[in-house]
Amino acid sequence: MYKKIILASGLPGVSLCSSSQVSIGIRGGLSIPGIVAGGDNPLSKGYSSRLAEAGGLFAEWGMSPALSLRLGVEYSGQGGKRSGVQAMKTSSLTASLGADVPPQLAATLGSLPELLYADVKSTTEFHHLMVPLSLQAGRDFGKG
Repeated sequence: MYKKIILASGLPGVSLCSSSQVSIGIRGGLSIPGIVAGGDNPLSKGYSSRLAEAGGLFAEWGMSPALSLRLGVEYSGQGGKRSGVQAMKTSSLTASLGADVPPQLAATLGSLPELLYADVKSTTEFHHLMVPLSLQAGRDFGKG
């Protein structure tokens, strides 16, 4: 009984693939995100985009001359970088020290201003893995 169900469920997929054109491809390049420092907030000033790698694999099933289905797996690296004097929240500094701060140091840290400035080089990285599925409609207008 189970073999018949599995065989019957596999037939539409086989017949769909055998009657359609399948194209497989690979793409790659650079990702240049549009990260720009903006506003008057000193915590976000000085950012610039960083170059990262991007690429993916895709398969496209031509269901008719004007309709196709595309499935892909894509990776994109994104983020930004900063270099030079930067503002940092004092609360971030105290949180990184943990709970084992001696009382004298805790009193000193409590009297610091809200923002501290330091000459730092930092990079923010994001790694995205996407699985896009799209239905594409179009028409071949031929060669001009």
